[in-house]
This record gives sequence, C-alpha cells and structure tokens, in this order.
Amino acid sequence: MKSFSKIASLILLSISFLISGQKQANVQLATRFAPYKIKKMTYSTSLNPKWIKGKDGFWYEWKTSNGTMYYIVDPARGSKQVLFDNDSIAAELTRITKDPWDAQHLPIEKIKFISDNILQFEVKSSQNEEKTDGTEDEDEDEDEDEDENQEEDKEKKKKDKKKVFHFEYNVKTKILRELKEWEGPDDHPDWANVSPDGKTVVFARNDNLF
Repeated sequence: MKSFSKIASLILLSISFLISGQKQANVQLATRFAPYKIKKMTYSTSLNPKWIKGKDGFWYEWKTSNGTMYYIVDPARGSKQVLFDNDSIAAELTRITKDPWDAQHLPIEKIKFISDNILQFEVKSSQNEEKTDGTEDEDEDEDEDEDENQEEDKEKKKKDKKKVFHFEYNVKTKILRELKEWEGPDDHPDWANVSPDGKTVVFARNDNLF
C-alpha cells in the first residue's frame, strides 16, 4: 500500500506541474518510483516454491523489512517450519568467514537440496580470493607486447575477485559445516536444459522447443 500511495503522489505532482506551467520535468523525482526501485520497498509479494528432489515437499524464502526468512513445507502433513535459525547461522557464518553477518542480513545464495535433509549453499565474503601457485608463472609467460592497460585491468579483476565459501547444512541436526574441498558442477548455459545423462539438450527459440 505504501508503494501505491507514492505512485499516486507522483501522479498528483505531475498534474501540479502541468497546472503551474512548469516546463522542465523533475526526472530525478520520477526515477525514485521506477519499478525496480519500488520492488525493493515492497519486498516479497508472492511465493516461489522450490521442490525438494526425492521428497513431497518444498522450500521458499520470504523477504520483509526484518530480513529474509527461509521455510520448508510438508504439504501432506500441512506443516511449515523455518529452514534455519537465522541467529545461529549468522553466528556460525561470522565465525568461519570472519565477516560480521547478522540474522537480518544473511548472505546465503544458491541453496540446493542434495537429499531429503541435506542442503548446500554458498556465501561470498568481503575477502579477496587468494591467488593460486601458478598465477605468477602465468603472468611471467604473457606476451610482453600486450597492451599495458589490459594488463592492469586483468590484475584489478584478480584482486577484486571475492572469496566464495561453500557450506553444507543438515536440516534435521541443525549442523553447518564448511566444504573446503568443494568442486562446482559443470556449468551449462542458461538457455539450455540438459538431461541427467548429459546427452540431450532442450532449449526454446521463437516459441518452439528444440
């Protein structure tokens, strides 16, 4: 309701400009009520359930001014419970990543259930990623004629790349552990849906499936 009242205020303001004969529009004021900015003020307005593989249940997240809450739902039992204790998770993430997280601003991303009660997620920290042992050698072998500006850009990207922590969480035991030897899955393009055996790719183009 708050966002709608702001839109109404903008309309009335625009009418007053026309009545007063003001020729120059206030663009900055108008952009304050752009859809992408209003979305940040309204938080969650609908559910986006994500089904848990191998289980007749799903989980979803719900954002409010107090932060993001995560819920797990069992439709057969008609039950809903919080997926995390936000305070406990924030404390554990702070201890492991050395970044000061709190329950209202959990940095959790890419939640994925790998079994009924086990899920994985990642957290991007404020720390820069450590260079691998081969980084300096690669830099020495680069072509000397390469443009100096491009070299500076590459170095900046390496320095700006933030460290990503990977975690596994047991919903039943409430135990969180860091996956230090985590290896990411093969990345498939966003436009494609790949079959489980990796042999078939399905994608849509011009309202047709291929």
